[in-house]
Amino acid sequence: MNDQTRIRCPKCGTAQTGVIDSRENADHTVVRRRRKCPVCGEKFTTYERYSPKTFKEN
Repeated sequence: MNDQTRIRCPKCGTAQTGVIDSRENADHTVVRRRRKCPVCGEKFTTYERYSPKTFKEN
């Protein structure tokens, strides 16, 4: 994961956030992650949606 795709802290903008807790919803399409910034201590929540990958067969 490069610096462009990392989750940034909404308070100070650092890209070095850590995950405290992860939970999936009932149908396993969204992951709720509690994160904490090691720089400023801000705690925040992100919701990450799974996107299905399709493969083309030749």
